[in-house]
Amino acid sequence: MAAEEARRQSSLTVDTHVSLLELKPHIISLCKDLFKKWSELNQSRFSVERISGGMTNLLLKVSVEDETGNAESFAVRLYGPNTEYVINRERELLVRQI
Repeated sequence: MAAEEARRQSSLTVDTHVSLLELKPHIISLCKDLFKKWSELNQSRFSVERISGGMTNLLLKVSVEDETGNAESFAVRLYGPNTEYVINRERELLVRQI
């Protein structure tokens, strides 16, 4: 993934309280919004698995198969509602870059 794409942000929101089946199309839309190279891919090329869920977030594994059949997997973290009152997310991201 290009660094500039990895830093893109999306205005889309996702309700983390729904089932994975209901969540999947929203996660795919989010990935397509964040990564231009996937924007035209059919939803069937994406798979979404739940890795874990905690008190403050939900962690998912998203796999994408491109036109050539190569697959790429990555983690998607969805923050829970109102967690910004407990955790400083900007500081958390800065710490991860060190």
